[in-house]
Amino acid sequence: MPTRNRTRASASPLFVPRKTDRRTARTARDQFAAARDQARHAARLQARRTEPGVDPELRATYPVTGRPGPFSARGGRLKLPSHRMTTATASGAYPFLAEGGLGAQGIYIGRDVHAEAAFTYDPFALYGRLDGFTNPNILLAGIIGMGKSALAKSLAVRAVAFGYRIYVPCDPKGEWSVVAQELGGQTISLGPGLPGRLNPLDAPARPYGVSEEDWANEVRKRRLLLLGSLAKTVLRRDLHPMEHTALDVALDQTVVHTEANGTTPLLGDVAHILGSPERLDSALGELTGRLGHAAEDLAHALRRLVHGDLAGMFDAPSTVAFDPSAPMLSIDLSRLGGAGDDTALVLAMTCASAWMESALADPTGGRRRRGPCPYRSDHRRHPPGRPRRGDNRAPACPGPAPADAHPPARQRHGSPRQPHAPNRPQGEPNHRRAGGPHSRVPGHRRHGRATVGVMTTTSLTPQGAAQRACTVWGLSARGLSPLRTHATSVYLLPHADAVVRVSRAEQRASIQRAIALTRWLAGRGLEVTETLDVSQPLSVHGYVITLWRHYPQPEGPPPGPEHLGRLLSQLHRLPAPPVELPAYRPHLALRAVVGSSTTVAPSDREWILGRSDELLDAYAHLDFPLGQGLIHGDAYPGNTLWDGSAARLGDWDEAAIGPREADLANTFQGVRFGRTPAQLRAFSDAYGYDLTNWPGLPVLTELRDLHTLGSFIRRADRGDLEAATQLTFRLDTLKRGDRTKSWAIH
Repeated sequence: MPTRNRTRASASPLFVPRKTDRRTARTARDQFAAARDQARHAARLQARRTEPGVDPELRATYPVTGRPGPFSARGGRLKLPSHRMTTATASGAYPFLAEGGLGAQGIYIGRDVHAEAAFTYDPFALYGRLDGFTNPNILLAGIIGMGKSALAKSLAVRAVAFGYRIYVPCDPKGEWSVVAQELGGQTISLGPGLPGRLNPLDAPARPYGVSEEDWANEVRKRRLLLLGSLAKTVLRRDLHPMEHTALDVALDQTVVHTEANGTTPLLGDVAHILGSPERLDSALGELTGRLGHAAEDLAHALRRLVHGDLAGMFDAPSTVAFDPSAPMLSIDLSRLGGAGDDTALVLAMTCASAWMESALADPTGGRRRRGPCPYRSDHRRHPPGRPRRGDNRAPACPGPAPADAHPPARQRHGSPRQPHAPNRPQGEPNHRRAGGPHSRVPGHRRHGRATVGVMTTTSLTPQGAAQRACTVWGLSARGLSPLRTHATSVYLLPHADAVVRVSRAEQRASIQRAIALTRWLAGRGLEVTETLDVSQPLSVHGYVITLWRHYPQPEGPPPGPEHLGRLLSQLHRLPAPPVELPAYRPHLALRAVVGSSTTVAPSDREWILGRSDELLDAYAHLDFPLGQGLIHGDAYPGNTLWDGSAARLGDWDEAAIGPREADLANTFQGVRFGRTPAQLRAFSDAYGYDLTNWPGLPVLTELRDLHTLGSFIRRADRGDLEAATQLTFRLDTLKRGDRTKSWAIH
């Protein structure tokens, strides 16, 4: 018979430790039996209660006044330790919460870990589906290394497949430059010693339906807000009432002065007036009193942007133009963040955002979304821009002309003609951007509405801008066809017997002068191309549009150099026009284009600017026997057109006051395009002066050689491979001093 102390195996939940005394073992067995009886009793159907009142088991333990005694927690004496958790811990604490998602429309982001479904996000797809959804903004939050930047870049690149275009208004780390390069876009690098310039006081294009006066007030309001924000950032305080008045007065005086000169207001102009107490004190008479003294701090605050560590970045005219057709534009501010003081970076972000806000202000620019701008904590005091409301009603814009759309043979118009020699093209198609997002992303759809992964605007081609201008003029755009796409795009409007010229926004002042000048020249009897009687020029989404009379060209040779010589002879004998023209400054536009180009290699940029300096120095020491006067500025036979039996001279955008020899030298530079000695003699005979023996001719022809690079650099920056090839060829021949190789016209 086994002993009582033998250890036995048991499946019972009762556990009796070995070597316990009998009393403890008996107590444990009694407790287990009571628990077993209670469980059996709970499993039975409870009999219906017949007693009235509250079930005893449901009665409150404590009265409604709360637990009595020192542990009642009344009087605010209860203090619990704080508890912090991450979202990963929260997902474990609350495992049954999963939102329904935003639907399947839009850009795929990843997998929702709670709902186990695909997560997509497209703010413009959410309009009309989510109540109260007004601002399409994204906040990416997380610790270092969690992939915030990678997510933003993935979202931007994937958005390209949906027809979006990407604009990064400020990139403090320079991390978006590689993305822009891979997408075939453009990066504007700002910093000490860099050539990029942005003018934050650039005025946006006036929207349709807004009067000139109302729009001028709106532009003034935006400029004042920008100036006030810059001043508060530097001064680290709010402005006083008299300082606000000083800013108003200084800005108004600057605008009046620059409009009289046909230029754009600059921060340096405002700072100069703020630093002139006598001008401020006399502006408002007795009301100003000590206004000049009150503006001293403002003058010193803005001086930092003109003469301080930010000099040369925002105190000059913009060297880049906003191109809505570019797949991506990023403003790189990484050169400004390493000094320990972030004030310079905040100021630069404010100015850069103001410039891009101005470029995107046209309401025809479609839907917009503020892009990644990683503020640090101190940046939030004056963020460089506020989110703007999107617009999901952007109209579809006409797309670019087909690649095989050539102009009719022998077609002539009121702009620079197309050459008709066998080795010259009759027209130039609109080429798609090489290396851009269209060639990389499968399933890409071209939209009239261009949107952006991080900031959006409608992509409007020059032809689309021409069509919108026709609508404003009350003309049908039916039959609008391209005649030429070079520095200026020209389109034929056959039913109106007119041509539409589409120029860059920065040419507006010169185009206004050209319209006034050609009307005066026509009144003086000079055969010039004439504008039609409509309100012009028009500003349409970054373009300046004008309407000119169409001159159909007959079969046969175009006007020759002798016709140009006769026209220039008449032009140079005219008195000074009643139009305020600038002084002739060779290479002024070329140097800006070269400095801001993303295509020209650093070594080529250095060579072009160095050679330009040498030629400009030689030009400054020339003696001009023909004297100074009204000149065309871009006179060559390609700018002449037949009008019956007479020849007309067109393209007056570069008219100026300068040496008359500059107009003659362009024809002699034409030897690079096959011009013969006989043609040059005919030109000299028609003009009445032979420039061949003048010692300054080589200087002017070489200046013209470099000048012709400008339009090819702009086209190459937009992705035109033919222009890039011709640019490389021309640079090679110029560096080698080879004048035997012929250049292509366009």
